[in-house]
Amino acid sequence: MGILVISSDFENGRIRISQTSESKEDLDNFILAYEDMYINHLLGVTMASDFINDLVNRVPQSEKYLEIYNPFTKEIGDHMFTSLGMKEMIKGFIYVDFIAMQPIQNTPLGNVKNIAEVSEGIDNRIPSAVVHNQSVKTSDAIQYYIEDNSDTYPDFDGIHKEMTGIL
Repeated sequence: MGILVISSDFENGRIRISQTSESKEDLDNFILAYEDMYINHLLGVTMASDFINDLVNRVPQSEKYLEIYNPFTKEIGDHMFTSLGMKEMIKGFIYVDFIAMQPIQNTPLGNVKNIAEVSEGIDNRIPSAVVHNQSVKTSDAIQYYIEDNSDTYPDFDGIHKEMTGIL
């Protein structure tokens, strides 16, 4: 079971991963292996640990963590930041990394393996780049909000992620 995300979260919504019983197990294992890394990168190890300890049924309970978990749009200085929410951010990073590591193509009709005689390879970096960059923008929004409210989040030590240039 994931910290914030489970494989069924990818069945509907903005970010979808087609799943068979075999690929569902692969996705579950991938979530277990990588999700805590994404949270640690976002918040830093100490704050991530406190955040995870505050979760009940994958949702934070304290106001300070709900503030960064839920989607928001905030003005900070002369800039406006929009967060799609921490769960959507994690889903985006998982999506990009998981499909990049799959030896099969993920399509709306399920997972398929291309056969060179009857199919042509496609470059799936563009949609992945868009999803990655949306997740980075959400990560930035959360981190800028935390930095602007450093008295509330004194243990913040996250890593700023970079957007990909493949657009």
